[in-house]
Amino acid sequence: PEGYLAAATAALRAAGKLNKGIVMVNDYAVIVQGLSSNNQGVDTFESLLGDLPAQYQSNIQIGDQRELESLLRIHPSLAARVGAVNNQPRNETTIETIRIPVPPSDSADNQASATQDSTTAPSDTPQESQQESPQDTTPSFEPRTRVVQVTQTIDPTECAYQLHAQLTKQAISFETGSSDIDNSSQELMRELVRIAKLCPQVVLEIAGHTDDLGTRENNLGLSQRRAESVMEFLVRNGVSLSRLRAVGYGEERPLVENTTAERRKKNRRIEFSLVDES
Repeated sequence: PEGYLAAATAALRAAGKLNKGIVMVNDYAVIVQGLSSNNQGVDTFESLLGDLPAQYQSNIQIGDQRELESLLRIHPSLAARVGAVNNQPRNETTIETIRIPVPPSDSADNQASATQDSTTAPSDTPQESQQESPQDTTPSFEPRTRVVQVTQTIDPTECAYQLHAQLTKQAISFETGSSDIDNSSQELMRELVRIAKLCPQVVLEIAGHTDDLGTRENNLGLSQRRAESVMEFLVRNGVSLSRLRAVGYGEERPLVENTTAERRKKNRRIEFSLVDES
């Protein structure tokens, strides 16, 4: 497509700055995902991709190498599934193209005026005058780009409240005995992603809980895998891995006593809570 060579060249320059990662040119999007030991990594890549052709957008996902690799060592199974290249920066930046009408220049006005005078004045060559094409009055356009940044819009308390409210209305469903998120929960998961992106500075714990059926060891493992599955979904949809913690509690923290099937259903759940890193 138009502008591809320039976009691909910029992407290759960005690839050369990554410690680990991947760079893609997909339709009109230039996507950079990776790890950088440079604290100014995001600014570096924004500069490299700042002169993309007007119709292209940049999607930069860069994390601090030491912080991310430390976290991934704690969750090796998650690292194998998510990979070490899916960290979202503090702010999500996109480049939007708008079209602004350009007014006629003074020279164009003078030329139009001169043409009008020549048509009203007597001419020695009337045939040539009649063959003159009319002036094109269609306004010209010049592309302009505008950078839009998504920043924090709700405070941590409101973030936790909105996440809790969504999970109170509908619990995340999993396949029986599995950590695979059920298709019926896809819309809910997308809403949780939307809320999490509204508070990019907040660190969230994703807690997995089960009922008391089965052994404690199996329940603990299942709750951990389900919490990691939710974290994986959030990461793959643009939430920073460095601000998420997945913890499985098994059957240790029931909401109600496990005496009936309905009560056990309430205890099989995912919860979000704020992590105080002070």
